[in-house]
Amino acid sequence: EALGGRSDNRDNDAVRVATIDNYQGEEANVVVASLVRSNSSGSIGFLREKERVNVLLSRAREGQILVGNFNTLMEGSRGLWRRVLEATRTEAGIPCQNFLEVCCSNHFRRTRLRQPGDFAELCLDGGCHQVCGKLLGCGHLCRKRCHVGSCSCSALVEKLCQGFHGEHHHTILVPCGFSEQAECDLCTKLMKLEQRQEAQNEKVRKAKLENERLRRELEEKIRLAREELENSRALQQDRLDNLELEHKLGLMKINASVRSNEDLQDIAQRRAELHEEAEERKEQAVQEQARIVRGEEDKLQQELAMLEEKQKDEEQRMAADLRKKLSRLEQEKKKAKAQVEKMKNERRRRYQEQLAANEAAEAKIRDEAASQKEELAAAEAHEIRRLLQARAVLFDAQLENQRCHEEAMKKLHETAKDLSSRKDQDCCICFESYTALEGFRCENAERHFTCTDCFSRHVSEEAEKLKLDNAKIGCPLLRVGLCEAAELEDYELCRFVTTECFVKYRDEKLAMIERRMQAEMQREADARVEEEVERRLQMTALQREIEDRAKHVQEEILTLKCPRCRHAFLDFTGCFALKCRFCPCAFCAACLQDCGADAHPHVARCAAMREAGLRDYFGSEAMFGQIQKLRRERLLRAYFEQLEPQEVYAAVLEATHNQLRELGLNAVAEELQLRVNA
Repeated sequence: EALGGRSDNRDNDAVRVATIDNYQGEEANVVVASLVRSNSSGSIGFLREKERVNVLLSRAREGQILVGNFNTLMEGSRGLWRRVLEATRTEAGIPCQNFLEVCCSNHFRRTRLRQPGDFAELCLDGGCHQVCGKLLGCGHLCRKRCHVGSCSCSALVEKLCQGFHGEHHHTILVPCGFSEQAECDLCTKLMKLEQRQEAQNEKVRKAKLENERLRRELEEKIRLAREELENSRALQQDRLDNLELEHKLGLMKINASVRSNEDLQDIAQRRAELHEEAEERKEQAVQEQARIVRGEEDKLQQELAMLEEKQKDEEQRMAADLRKKLSRLEQEKKKAKAQVEKMKNERRRRYQEQLAANEAAEAKIRDEAASQKEELAAAEAHEIRRLLQARAVLFDAQLENQRCHEEAMKKLHETAKDLSSRKDQDCCICFESYTALEGFRCENAERHFTCTDCFSRHVSEEAEKLKLDNAKIGCPLLRVGLCEAAELEDYELCRFVTTECFVKYRDEKLAMIERRMQAEMQREADARVEEEVERRLQMTALQREIEDRAKHVQEEILTLKCPRCRHAFLDFTGCFALKCRFCPCAFCAACLQDCGADAHPHVARCAAMREAGLRDYFGSEAMFGQIQKLRRERLLRAYFEQLEPQEVYAAVLEATHNQLRELGLNAVAEELQLRVNA
């Protein structure tokens, strides 16, 4: 719970959790044991049994950590756990502590954990309180707290907003490596307002179209009514014509039937009556038809007036609503513009602050790199001078050594004759009496004598204090200021000490030289890292991307590597079931697949080998080269196909052109070049 759920990692086989009964008979390098019991009554249950305690304390090979309440254990175990604690204090020198000390794997800082919550507070991600600070592929430094595992960039970079811009093209701050379209909240709100305004405009347009349709329908109705009225008038006219024709026929009949003059007067009177009746009927029909037409026209005029009034009211209402919505949209747009300006100013301020912080960090990095470069240059100059001096001294010493050797041999014969005739000498350390050949005598005027045992112990003690690789050892009284004799060379020192003492002296001196060389190599490595950081900082983001892409092609596609430890290999002995020299990985030489501990079962059914026509574990070096050529061509086509933009594609191809030619990949190089030319 203190680790926030990180302890429940069932896929991690590096940690096993078990009870002491289930772990009997097994071992581990490091064992962390929870003693479970913690109470004031001294009740510890099975922890009182010495057999189980014996099993508990004998499971670790290299180290064991016991976590528990030792007051409860000592009170309830009848002396068993007291003896365990006393044994750890007296024999191993390990005290009982109320904390657990952990070490950061990156900065080697030690932290003491006293409460369960300290895991989440002090070493949440397996690190310490320091900032990670690793240089990432994007050129930024990792700003997370020290952690274990891969780093991810949390820096904010400016990116053009891909949302609704209108008249405001602006940038926003997004996390580095953000691949999706960057769109701010304000642009989203403006886009929604614009969409709402377009929807209102669409409604107005549809209303106008509907009014136009109704107006056309009304005009069509009026036209049809007028046509019907004309038809009605034509029909009435036909009826009148028929009446006149009937009247004329009647007159003709009357004229034909009149036989005498007496009837002429009656006929004329009848004709006048018929004529008056026809005129009256005609007038009535005309008036009736006119009345009907006037009624229809009045009705149509009323409907047209009502439709026009209704359309006018609807247009006024919609215009008022539209003006209100337009005014509201205009206000919201003004507010949005104000918010845009405010956000732009805020983001500009934050970007300037971040830019200033980045510039300060880069300036600090450059200052540190410059100071380290100066220190390295001074150290290199000093080292060169020292090496030149050492070379000159060595050359002079070689010449002098030959001359001194002859003199030393003569002096040695004379000294041997002299010592054989001298009396016993007293050691200046143990004050025992020895012959002159059983010790060392310095070249001081007082000729201090030290026996071989005391001088060997003196040399052993001084060897542990060596700080420089050119340090020498002389008379024991030299360190306390009682002797001024010169220090001895190594070839002289070996004459007066035991073999074990001189071997220890030589090993200490070699170890000191090795430490110095390691420190120098570390300084050189740090200098190279700083130079690489400086070089990467001076590059643009596009240049860094091109370099990283080209490096990926060279290292991950063109270089043959172990699929597990990623060490490169070159040699091929004929068998396609390979074994890595740096890790226990067994893999296939055709498809480079990790096959666990034995690659032979996979090689027997490998598809890449079947495509090449191989049915066995063995093949020639030429066949191996052909299979790898096909694999590289396939990977290169797939990788370059997803490279965008064209500028990156062309630059990466140019950077890897020579390697492709050297590996015989001319065909795929020309194929990829065709796309650049196209």
